Amino acid sequence: MKNLLLLLSLAGSLGVSAQSFDEATAKAGIVAQGGYFALSVPDVEASAKWYEDALGLKVVRSFPKDAYSDGVKALAGGGLLVELVQLPDALPLSSAAPTHSKLGQVHGIFKVGAIVDDLDALLARLKSHGVPIYSGPSPARPNEMRGVQILDNAGNLLQFLGRK
Repeated sequence: MKNLLLLLSLAGSLGVSAQSFDEATAKAGIVAQGGYFALSVPDVEASAKWYEDALGLKVVRSFPKDAYSDGVKALAGGGLLVELVQLPDALPLSSAAPTHSKLGQVHGIFKVGAIVDDLDALLARLKSHGVPIYSGPSPARPNEMRGVQILDNAGNLLQFLGRK
């Protein structure tokens, strides 16, 4: 657990400045605007409400139950697109891999996130909606983006880095 906390604290701010991020982006093979991630959740309706309330996203597309899923919702706002999928046979990580269900104990994605223009505005919104902070916010350092980590209602770890 101590190693995981160290890993998360090191990853908290990443030591990345907004300027170095923009320079790396300009040199990459792509230039992206906004962010996107998709999550498997146990209750698509409850998770959609959480993302609407906590992050101010709006449902832009819904798909009803079909042969693949028990429902899908796409939410968007502020350049972020989140797809929530309720899969009928999906298990929580704690059930699928009970001895390795802690963050960072299995290979694969263990957090998702986005870069926001104003981290303080996001923090104020999270506080006003009663969203607990998992880690951070990281302290302000010269030429580095600050960050904060939260858990959504389904236990997914989200990290936000602020340009200011």
